[in-house]
Amino acid sequence: MANDCIPLYRPGHDVSVYAVTPVVGSTFVEADGLRNALPTVKTCPAGNKPFGVAARDSDPKTTRVAVLRGPNLVIPVTAGVAIAAGDWIEVGAGGKAAKGTRASAVARALSAAGPGEPVFIDLF
Repeated sequence: MANDCIPLYRPGHDVSVYAVTPVVGSTFVEADGLRNALPTVKTCPAGNKPFGVAARDSDPKTTRVAVLRGPNLVIPVTAGVAIAAGDWIEVGAGGKAAKGTRASAVARALSAAGPGEPVFIDLF
């Protein structure tokens, strides 16, 4: 058995959750309810405001997964389209980063990336 240390709560940062459907690490997730007093998440649909970013791949059969969240958090997220540094980022298909507008943005790109590559973002 692995000795994973996943914080239950770190103010403004990680939250331990259960996945109700398979989620892919480094993609946006949205809250979906509670199970055993912990939030549950699923892949965030395009255009929605995310709960955070999954720290690793997970599915409903695993124990828990951390969701990275909080303002001014710089993390890599999988790009769904070509992104340039400085682009406004919104949630795209499959919970991946997509170009957005200032009004729809959940983050700002700090690096460039092609589809399927990691892009560093400043999460709002």
